[in-house]
This record gives sequence, C-alpha cells and structure tokens, in this order.
Amino acid sequence: MTSLIMPVQQAAAAEQISCRESVSIYAATSDGTLVEYFHNTPESGSYDWKPQRSIGQEWSQMTVVTGADGRVYQIPNNGELRRFRHTGTEWERPGGGWYTTIDTGWGQYRDTAQQNRIAVDSNGDFYTIDSTGTLTWSRYDEQARTWTKRPLTSQWGRFDHIVAAGNGVFYVRDKSRNNGSLYRFQYHADSQSWLQALKLVGDAGWNMHRRIFSPGGDVLYAIEPNGTLWWYRWSYSANTFATPTSIGIGWSSDWQVGAMTDACSLSGLPTRQRPEPRPVQDLARSELIETQNGLIQGYYVDSYGTLKVATQAAGSAVDFLAVEPIETPGAVSTTPSAVMYKDRPNVFALGTSTDTYEGSRGENGVSWPALNQFGGWTVGPAKAITYSDSRKRLFAADGLGRLLTRGQTFVDGPMTPWTPIGFNTLTGEVVAMPAGNDVELLVTDAQGNLTSLLFRNGTYDRVRSVSNTAGRITGRPAAVIKADGKVQIFARRADGKIHTISDTGTGFGSSWTAVDGVNANGAPAAVISGGKIKLAVRGVDGFIYVNGQSVVDGPFTGWTKLTDSRTGNAWMSDTEPSMVALSTGKIVVMYRTADEVTFSFETASAAAGTAARSASPDSGTGFVGGPSPKPKR
Repeated sequence: MTSLIMPVQQAAAAEQISCRESVSIYAATSDGTLVEYFHNTPESGSYDWKPQRSIGQEWSQMTVVTGADGRVYQIPNNGELRRFRHTGTEWERPGGGWYTTIDTGWGQYRDTAQQNRIAVDSNGDFYTIDSTGTLTWSRYDEQARTWTKRPLTSQWGRFDHIVAAGNGVFYVRDKSRNNGSLYRFQYHADSQSWLQALKLVGDAGWNMHRRIFSPGGDVLYAIEPNGTLWWYRWSYSANTFATPTSIGIGWSSDWQVGAMTDACSLSGLPTRQRPEPRPVQDLARSELIETQNGLIQGYYVDSYGTLKVATQAAGSAVDFLAVEPIETPGAVSTTPSAVMYKDRPNVFALGTSTDTYEGSRGENGVSWPALNQFGGWTVGPAKAITYSDSRKRLFAADGLGRLLTRGQTFVDGPMTPWTPIGFNTLTGEVVAMPAGNDVELLVTDAQGNLTSLLFRNGTYDRVRSVSNTAGRITGRPAAVIKADGKVQIFARRADGKIHTISDTGTGFGSSWTAVDGVNANGAPAAVISGGKIKLAVRGVDGFIYVNGQSVVDGPFTGWTKLTDSRTGNAWMSDTEPSMVALSTGKIVVMYRTADEVTFSFETASAAAGTAARSASPDSGTGFVGGPSPKPKR
C-alpha cells in the first residue's frame, strides 16, 4: 500500500526541528501519582534525562491524554473531558478548582480498546477514532468555550492507535497488517484538506509497542511491554526514520504515558497557501437542478455576493419562481453547484474568501439553515456530483492549478478532506459527470487547453488531451455522456462559434466540428434526454439560442432564438444559459438579466407548440416560459 496522494507542496529544503530545553513526559503510574519526566535530547534521541518530579496524586482509574503547553486531560468514569494545565511550576486553578470540564460524552475512551485512539496535536486539536471507526477532528475554543467537530473519514476500525506528532500531523497503526504497520497523515484544518494521507512509514513490527506518543516535530516515543522506551524520528524530506535508539527502561505496562505535544516543532513542512480573494461575479450563470417530480430550482449570486435560490413550487408554472436568500458565512463569488441528496437540495458555493460554503435545505422542506464552512481554498467553484448509490463528491482547482477532490468513500459516510489528485496548471471550472461508479472530468488551463480524464477508485486514469490534436477552446466547455458511455464535448472556440468533438473510444478526433449558425457570447450548455442532445448559448446580440437533434445521433437541426412559443416573445440575457433534463422528459433553460430577473423555459407539448406556431410562424422553438417576478431587495 502506498500514499493516496502527492504532498500539496514539497519542502524547499530539509525540515528544521526546534525543541524546548527538555520534553515533559507525563506518566500516570499505578498508584495514582502523576510523574513528570524530562528528556533533554528529543532531536537526537540520546540517553539524557533530568531528574523527574511528582506533580499530582489520584490520577489512576481514568484515561489520561496529554496536550499542548502543559495541558493534561482526564476522562473519568462519568465520561467528562477535564482540562488541567501545569505552568511548569504549579497547576492552574480555574475558579479555585483544579480543572475545567470542557465536554461530556467521552466515556468510550475509558475502554482499554479505545484508550490509544485519542490524541491531541501541537495546536491543541483532538483526533479521535471512535468505536464505529470514524476519525473525527475536534477543536475547543477556550475563550468562547465552544467546540467545532468535523468527521474526516470512516471505516477505520483496523487502526488501533493514533499519535499526534505536530501541526496536523498524526500517525495511525494498522494492527492487522504485518504485525503492525504505521502510516503518516498531515491534515490542514483551516482548508479542510490533506497535505499527506496514508503514507506508509513503518511497514511491519509496530505491534511490539503497547504505547506510542509524541512531543511534536515528527518525534515518536514508544514503549515495549517489557518497559523499554524507544525514540524514533521521521524525516519528511529524507522519507525515512532515523536510527531508533533505546532511551530508558522501567516504563511499566500499567502506566498511562504521554508528552507535551508542542515541545518540538518543524519548519519547512508542506502547507497550504490561501489564494487571493475572488470577485463577486453576479452575472455568472445560474446552477439549475431538478428537485423532485419535475420541479426546478436555480441558484445564483447577486451583486452583493448573496447566494439566492429561485424555486418552482408544486402546481406553479416554470416561469413563476419564488426567490429567497440563503445565509452564508461570507460573500459568495460565482455560480454555485447543487445536487439532490437524501431528497433535499444540497448546495456548495465558493466564497470570495476561497472557502466553499455547504448546506442543505431544512428537513421541513422550506427553510434554509445557514451554510457551513467547507474549506477548499480554491480559485474556481466546486462541482458536485452524486453517484448512483447517492454518494457525493466535489471537484475544484486550487490556487496552484491542482485538481482537488472531496467526497464520500462510503454511503452515508463523512465527506473526506480535500485531496490533490494531480495537475499543476488548471484554472476555472471543472466539468464533472457521473458515469456509474466513475466520474468523467473535463479540465482546462489558462491557455484553453482541454483535457478529458476519468476519476476512478480515488485517483484518475485514461487521461486524454483534446487540444493537442484538435486545438484550444475559450471558456468553459459543456458535455454529455451518450448511451454508449462515450463523451461528446461542446465549446466556444476563437472564431466565436460553438464546436463539438466526440470520444471515439480510443481518444478524441483530430478536429472540432462547428455547430454553425450563431456567433456565441460565452460558453454553451448541453443536456441529453432520450438519447438526443439539446444545446443553448447566448448570442452576441444578447438573446439565447437553442439547437438540438431530432433523432439519436442525428444532425443538429439549427439554431433558433429561444422564445415563448405561446406568444413569440423573446428576452435578452446578461448571463450564459443553464439547462437541465428533467425526469419527466422535459428540458428546462434558465438565464438572468442584470436587474436579477430570472427567465425559465421548458419544452412544450406538441399540441401547444403546433397551436402557437400556427399563430406566429417566427416563434416555434418548442419552449414555453418567460420571466419570473423580480425578487425584492
């Protein structure tokens, strides 16, 4: 087994370690005494100790967890999580007592099988693997006295030990592999992303240790059942452990032992850099989805950076949408992405801060709770998809041009952290289309070079350049997956026309084919319904034009202006169009004007279209619809 991902950013040089004068190691002994030991050489692992001292009594019959800057935590039988702090000379006395109860419900970590599945890193963040196998990151704000808890992944039952060893760095042991295999992770909490994941650093034999703990800085201490204490130090740049050394004996098997977790730190490790803030793009297209029973919702951002949703109620016409704002942690930048998840809309919106905001419509089916911070630090909006088994996954490009993904590995599992899976030149939006248990992706760079790839089993394969042979595009492409599983792409090119190119099974052709008849202002939209493709694009005159196939794999019938076939009316657009193919067989087109009026049209029945065309020969596009009421400011 190898690392799941490439590091986000290679260190420029070998990392540098710095430590306190000595590392405090706390041992709750069998008689309840809390003893503080002092190891002087955590950098090199030599046998060099100061005299130990007793700093507490009655520390038996409970789980003891060490933290940063003198913090020590207790979990007694009642499941409270109690925070103590030793200043180096004495214990803090909050409110005249000895500790502060900061949470309840931690009783499972009293169990012998769970005592090694809780750790605190150098930032004071908790990492726990609960009895169901869920890995959770938790942060306690000591000033506000509030918790933020975030499940990171699930089905981790094989890992029986977790050790925090720095800023977001932790190790886990797989007890069932090779008599104990050790893996290294690095989590960037602010961007909610992996900097490294499942990096195998110890192939075998780590079950020899009953307890592993760390003072930070990728230094590990480990105790054998016979009481021997070992020192290890992992080098990220050298990709290996230094030669381990034995630095003590007599560390009894019934002691609970840990170190001050920020006694050592490293500089030069990979990290994430937040991109520059993104502008509010209030004329970006809407995100259009089907909610249920042929009803639609459109999501967009207004000129104030407010996320809004236009909703079609049951029994209402497609062009009578109610608009409401959705509360977000900050201003929204551009077109959000939305999917249906567990029969409720789930929306993901890129903030101007480069964080993604995420949330679902309330269980009452009416209100929208405030969206949550979802990390990312991306320059383009995340594209959300759902698999056939309802798992969710997101794709986006970060500030270094990398393709990131975040999603559920298991049905109903947590959304795993953002993970880089390749590339270093991407820009703009990612096109993502579910294909069974895989995802077809289209990505572009700043020069308009287009690449097709398949996301499968946590990584990508079948990478094919479209532009190398066929030429570049301008703007965002659109695409559909046909019944034979092949992708057909549509894009605007330098001549201002919409062009198409198809997957041949072994690659894409050597040239684009123009879908002629309109000069486009912006990117097209494309859907497939009943095997037939329908297109929409904004023309340079500001009107929306539609085109489509009358038979499967047939020619396109020609571009016509999008009008209400009942009246012949057409309205100009200030945004690119969006499209969705409904489960009812209808197709909906949506766009907006600068004064925030949403226009939506659906394909009309044959009877309605015939009657309208006989009355107005210029109108027959086969759509009915128009403007919805303008929302109130």
